[in-house]
Amino acid sequence: MLGLAVMVGSVLVGCSSPTGVPESTSGTLAPTPTPLGQWTPSHRLSEQAATASDEEARRLYEEDLPRLAALEGLSEVPDVEFVRWTFPWDRGQAQEACMREAGFESAGQGQGVNYPETDMPPSQQAIKNQAIFECDMAYPLHPGYTRAFSDEQLGLLYDYFVEWYVPCVTGLDVTVSLPPTKESWMASAKASSNDLWYPPNEAEMAYAWTYEKRVNLARTCPVEPSMAIWGEEG
Repeated sequence: MLGLAVMVGSVLVGCSSPTGVPESTSGTLAPTPTPLGQWTPSHRLSEQAATASDEEARRLYEEDLPRLAALEGLSEVPDVEFVRWTFPWDRGQAQEACMREAGFESAGQGQGVNYPETDMPPSQQAIKNQAIFECDMAYPLHPGYTRAFSDEQLGLLYDYFVEWYVPCVTGLDVTVSLPPTKESWMASAKASSNDLWYPPNEAEMAYAWTYEKRVNLARTCPVEPSMAIWGEEG
């Protein structure tokens, strides 16, 4: 079944500011207003999606450190102080605040972060890669939220795309392809199909060709319905 990391890819999602983390300072990257109100699902999940004990979550976190370090090109795992767990609706802003403190421009939203395209020498890129890793490990996404979506979650995500996301990007003069049926889309999602209808990817390719536009798209039209997709209130 398709996991969350595959679903959202590198596109930004979410909304609220995490406890103990400063608000974004990127005031020039405010979202474009849209006439759409907040999306309200026709039903709530029957139960909260994330289930992982603190002990299990910490074990999964520690096991994943070498893989994440390798992704950033680090030969060793730096000694990083764990600060707190983050969640799909606040991880991005925690990462943004951490990266800005390290001296790097960034814009977080939901669980994703965007960085401007800049040419930098390899030595500076290595410093940035280590900062990304250290911020990710200081404010990691709770492992309970990294599991594959259930059928119920996939159904809610499809409803959100059709009912809210597509009209939202249409307000930015972005046209995406017509959706398949809900049943066929869910079957493709569970099969991790390469030709899955995923309007955020289409919108990013058609609209978000600069850093400012990527941030604007993420903040104006979030990729997923944030807390609702996890059975959380808010």
